[in-house]
Amino acid sequence: MPVHWKALLAVSATLLCANANADAWSLFGRHGECAPISSLKRKLQDLPGIQTPDEFSAYLQSKRLQFTRQNLHAGAAGAVEFQVPEAGLSLVFVPHRVCANQNGRGVRAP
Repeated sequence: MPVHWKALLAVSATLLCANANADAWSLFGRHGECAPISSLKRKLQDLPGIQTPDEFSAYLQSKRLQFTRQNLHAGAAGAVEFQVPEAGLSLVFVPHRVCANQNGRGVRAP
């Protein structure tokens, strides 16, 4: 394989990995800590493997739960807030990179 193809392949792989990490989400806690989305199973026992705010919206719609969703634009990192009164939930989804930037202060990996 010519050298330029190897370089192109390496750059493509790097970009794909970066995009995968950019799409990873966590829940943001009251005190700045992050938690995995799966921790919602305590309140929503039948929660499937939700990975994104869009998937969470689809789940809530499928359960016919009333909710509000608001996109928050705090700094460079977007976040998504959900209010689900019937389930007693007030949540903020944040990109995982926000959690990684906390430098270990109260951060739990997803």
